Amino acid sequence: MSLRCNTKTIFRKNLLFNSDSTRPPEAIDRKTLVALALMTMAMITTVAAYVPGLSGPLFLDDLPQLQELIENSADNPERLFDRHIVSSSGPFGRSVAMATFVGSAVAHGPDTWWWKYENLMLHLITGLLVFWLTALLFQVGSENRTDRHWLVAAVVATGWLLHPLQVSTVLYTVQRMTELSTLFMFAGLICYAKGRQRQIDGDKNGWIFIAVGFAVFLPLALFSKETALLFPVFCTLMEFLIFHFKSAAFSQKQIKLFRSMTLAVYLVGTIIVIANFSTLVLRAYEFRDFTFGDRIFTEMRIVALYLYQLLIPIQSKMGFYHDDIVLSTSLLSPLSTLFSAVFLSALIGSAVYFRKRLPLYAFGILFFFVGHLLESSIFALELMFEHRNYLPSAGIVIAVVAVVQAAMQKQQQTILIAAIAITALSLLTWQRAVTWGSPDTMYAYMYRAHPQSKRLSYIFADSSTRMRNYPNARKVLSSMETSLGTATHGLLLDCLEHGEVKDSRVEELLAFADGRVDGHATISIDDLVQASLDEKCDVPQVLLIELMDHLLAFPAESFLHKQSILTAKAHLLESLDDVDGAVSALRTAYELQPDNSRSLYFIAHALSTADRLEEASNALTAAYELEKTSPIQNKNIAKTIYLNIGGMYTADNEFEKALTIYAQGISSIPTEALFYLRKTELYIQLQRYDRARETLLELRTLDAYDVSEHEYAIRRLGAAIRPGTDATGA
Repeated sequence: MSLRCNTKTIFRKNLLFNSDSTRPPEAIDRKTLVALALMTMAMITTVAAYVPGLSGPLFLDDLPQLQELIENSADNPERLFDRHIVSSSGPFGRSVAMATFVGSAVAHGPDTWWWKYENLMLHLITGLLVFWLTALLFQVGSENRTDRHWLVAAVVATGWLLHPLQVSTVLYTVQRMTELSTLFMFAGLICYAKGRQRQIDGDKNGWIFIAVGFAVFLPLALFSKETALLFPVFCTLMEFLIFHFKSAAFSQKQIKLFRSMTLAVYLVGTIIVIANFSTLVLRAYEFRDFTFGDRIFTEMRIVALYLYQLLIPIQSKMGFYHDDIVLSTSLLSPLSTLFSAVFLSALIGSAVYFRKRLPLYAFGILFFFVGHLLESSIFALELMFEHRNYLPSAGIVIAVVAVVQAAMQKQQQTILIAAIAITALSLLTWQRAVTWGSPDTMYAYMYRAHPQSKRLSYIFADSSTRMRNYPNARKVLSSMETSLGTATHGLLLDCLEHGEVKDSRVEELLAFADGRVDGHATISIDDLVQASLDEKCDVPQVLLIELMDHLLAFPAESFLHKQSILTAKAHLLESLDDVDGAVSALRTAYELQPDNSRSLYFIAHALSTADRLEEASNALTAAYELEKTSPIQNKNIAKTIYLNIGGMYTADNEFEKALTIYAQGISSIPTEALFYLRKTELYIQLQRYDRARETLLELRTLDAYDVSEHEYAIRRLGAAIRPGTDATGA
């Protein structure tokens, strides 16, 4: 009896992880081929379902993260890489994800259809990894240890690929960060699972797989998005529920050491968070409309809503903007908070209860909750985004399939249920992708689904404004609660629709006694100022400046909103030749964010327009020194300022100062050919021919991105350089 059990155990292990098996190969091959055929159909169906949505717009975080990159897409790849490799959206810079965006910019330019297509391809690759990982888990953790694990895994991967909730990630361009992090985490989990099974089978090389998971795929995931910090927790979960810390005798000590190290990391991380709780957690709540307690209670309802969306994927219950969600201030306010807390507790309790009888169900449920530990817990992020389910949703699909597989006695019943579910998911995903295919359908549908969403209402009104559908924009604004944002947007509509803004309309807004400055107000003001500067409409500029001062007196959702208004005010004052007023506003803007050189560059520009070159040069030097240590770079602004001030010094025959400016520009942006050319011209004018020759040689040695564009100028300057030695020796 013991020998028979051992033989069966060896067979089960060899079936998944080794090529040899006593099972007839044709039976295994047939089931494997069916699974592969299903995965092929799933990927083709996924592409067909998503294609209508690839033409959809960029929105929300797409714009601040990608717009400048898209606008500069014609530039040299090295320059794009240098400027955009680090993202400001995460503490680790997300350089892996940003590198792929640079690649998209180089390959496709502003054609964002291809950017979204690449997101879709990553989705397919991740689906294959879900397929592989699930096969490993079902082979090891299922009670019915048959060779159907690949087929079951194909059902899980197909359900995950075709779930309509994933549209919020795949077609939200900037969430390639989430996709890549998920892709690399699944790859790492596969390495961990393979390595652990090899250890159980007595293979001493199992550690190599585990090491690859942690040393290669974890960093790739982490530098795509910070949610990868959860990777060790997923490994621990897999260990407790699937592998149970088993291994061959020779690796028992290593397993215990690894477990101790993992627990130590968890303990140290917990201590760090607790010790710096006010800095790491509470400080960010100063810029939110909810408190720490509000978030904890509200997230209970939100996580329950995520589960509802996953299990009952109706498009009308989905959406992109969920800022209309009612805050929970306690377990009883609203009462649904208590029901959600009970439901989630019961679900976690069921996973713990069935951890031995249905380990894959338990794994799937707990996988979902672990996946939300960072983004749906204590940290002051926005309350709800559907893309946060991209990774955790795999756990729910695994849990559902595990329950169905255990409940259905006949294989035909399981196949029928799976076929119906996958067909329904395909149609729902296609329907949602069609909705996301254009700004009109997307915003209109979302607005109908979430009419109380302040952010969505603003975006829908703004979209209508940009499409010159002014009646619809006014209709949307009228449906919103009167605020500083709706009022300023109304002024912008007057400007664009009627070509003027009446004094009385501005004075109405000046009468507001309370309110809160948000993105709606700041963007409308910025657009209004720009329209005035471009002479697109007649705006009472003095009153507009008074209005901006009025807005600055109100509390703001973020210092960035006040900074935006101050910058717009400075541009308007500069146009009115009030340079001192413009500089004062920009200095206040700089004080709000002293690690950002942008305001300093604007100060340098404003001073240079007033021919106050010494002051402008000092401001430019301050920006240059700041960017040596600041992660925030503004090289696109810097280039223009350096060239302007250098040119003005040259026009005033202050050549040495101009040379200093160009030298500083080269140090700041060494790939800008124009700095070298201007410097060379000055050296020739000063008859410093050796220095001119050295500068041209340096330009060619550095292989600056736009050298080819200036080839004629380089040849002309080269011909103008006389043979000989620099007479000045300077």
